[in-house]
Amino acid sequence: MIVKNEEEMLRRTLPDLAKSVDEVILVDTGSGDGTVEFAKSCGARVFHFAWVDDFSAARNESLKYATGDWIIWIDADECLKPESAADVKKLLQNTSEDSCSIPVYECPLGTFEPASFYYRVKIFRNGRGVYFKRPFNEQICGQDGKVLRGKLIKDAPLYHWGNFKQGADKEKKKERNIAMLKKLLEKFPNDVNYHFHLGNDLKEIAAHEEAIKEYDCVIRLNTDARLLPFAHSFKAVSYLLLKQGKRAYQAAVEALKLDKNNCWALNVLGSLLLSNNHLAEAIDVLKQSASVEPPATDEWTFFSSQQRDYVANFLLGDAYLKKGEKQEAQKALQAARNYEATPEVMEKLKWV
Repeated sequence: MIVKNEEEMLRRTLPDLAKSVDEVILVDTGSGDGTVEFAKSCGARVFHFAWVDDFSAARNESLKYATGDWIIWIDADECLKPESAADVKKLLQNTSEDSCSIPVYECPLGTFEPASFYYRVKIFRNGRGVYFKRPFNEQICGQDGKVLRGKLIKDAPLYHWGNFKQGADKEKKKERNIAMLKKLLEKFPNDVNYHFHLGNDLKEIAAHEEAIKEYDCVIRLNTDARLLPFAHSFKAVSYLLLKQGKRAYQAAVEALKLDKNNCWALNVLGSLLLSNNHLAEAIDVLKQSASVEPPATDEWTFFSSQQRDYVANFLLGDAYLKKGEKQEAQKALQAARNYEATPEVMEKLKWV
């Protein structure tokens, strides 16, 4: 793992990890807190590397020190349960694969309840010439230079807590990412991945007009088909939040042409239908969103439990309330509450 000023997070994640693996290689890129001392107290082998605005450079440095047969690369804000680590070890003893993908669940800090997830190659054999490339949103490549594809191990997820940080730490991380991505795009203006991730970071700080421009670049350049439905649907979300309903509708429709089960697009469409009092149509769309199954594939993808289990059901409950169907409204709102008991859903439940 590579870290900087992660003492607080490591206190949550490193003790169990250190007990579950044969060795921990930690490359510190300039911490000023107690990161290094705490890591050493957990038995980690600590090395130092000057930060050069390049995640892959730091990760490749960490690979130099690994001595085991297999490597799992992990961040300070990712938690691997001991029982999952044990399952992975057993599977790796009997596989002919050189790399494996596992689910990465995005969860609120300290919880194991995913808001979304994606699959990523996180495990690979040591000594096979594997390396990281790309300064941001790094990719893992084999000795032949091709991006690694890994056999999917569904039952050994990582729980990623960092995206739910609040306050100054979160703002600092977003500022760093946005600055890095803008700098990279000056050098690589046609890189759709950088445009996509910049759009996401801008959307998260409510810079929606700027985010839309980045998603438009992804769509115009069209060099990675996997990103297109998400670029259209995230663009739809930004337009919806800007209260530009017609454009939000158009973007959502484009997303659904590419992926009929895109929950973000379905929820934008459902929200627009609901706001225009087209209740029957809204209910149909939102019921579809609330019943979408996670993708059963090892292909790169996003899936949002929050969009399916909370947003779709919250909007569905609202639609049923407006239609006067309180029993159905209660079912939908209870489903939303089961995901997260927000003040908004608790207030709606008072009406059923």
